[in-house]
Amino acid sequence: MTHSPKQTVPEILNAAADLLEKPGAWTQGTSYAGPNGEWRNGGEPDVTCRCTVGAINEICRWNFDAAIPVFQVFETHIGQDTAKWNDNAYRTQAEVVAALRQAAEKAARPSNRGEA
Repeated sequence: MTHSPKQTVPEILNAAADLLEKPGAWTQGTSYAGPNGEWRNGGEPDVTCRCTVGAINEICRWNFDAAIPVFQVFETHIGQDTAKWNDNAYRTQAEVVAALRQAAEKAARPSNRGEA
């Protein structure tokens, strides 16, 4: 699943959560890893897990201009840099998925989109 130009920030955050939700789909210390935990480039066919940064970038098709507002919303929600937050030794996959979904829900509220 990758980002289409019409996807909103909440849709991208939820799509990133979808990528990371499957058991073993999330990693720390690298953006992408293969089936044996070895480092991989994003987009390689044998990527089996991603960190939060990697998941968001992948959904945005590595279009970093498109990813910037997504990271801004997520980092506002978590209160720090995404990579540092993801790589906290005590962080869990469930926490990552939940935070992505919570940030998406919050960003989808009309008060956060500049609507009445």
